[in-house]
Amino acid sequence: MTKFKVGQSVRCIKGEDASGSGWKLGRVFTIKSIFNDKYCPLYCDSSGLGVFATHLEAVTKTIEDVEYQDIIENEWGKCKVLGRLNDVIFISMSNDFDKAGGYYTTSDLKEKKYKISQEEEEKMITIKGKEYSEDTIHKSLKEYVK
Repeated sequence: MTKFKVGQSVRCIKGEDASGSGWKLGRVFTIKSIFNDKYCPLYCDSSGLGVFATHLEAVTKTIEDVEYQDIIENEWGKCKVLGRLNDVIFISMSNDFDKAGGYYTTSDLKEKKYKISQEEEEKMITIKGKEYSEDTIHKSLKEYVK
């Protein structure tokens, strides 16, 4: 079992940039994949570069920290963050993640009482000692079948 999960935001609390990998103290990133060899899981960002759990701490996201593909919600439903340009956040229609719904600043989203959605824990599948998200497996199978 791993300490962190795919999709979770973490902060680097140990490290230096001597290796050139970009793991600087204070760096915040979203875990995109986990390479788990049972004894020492490696948590990777979208570039594929990884760091060990002892170098990380969990970060609680706020509406100011939303990024592409985050799910936000308010009393009217859930929206997906479709993109971000500085302080402007592009979101989907409420409860329809495939249609554009508008763009707002972080203060607009706060005013509309949006918060980060607490999604159900992502289902993980272990194959030959490595942990993969169920979504990753499904996407890979669809590509393989094409």
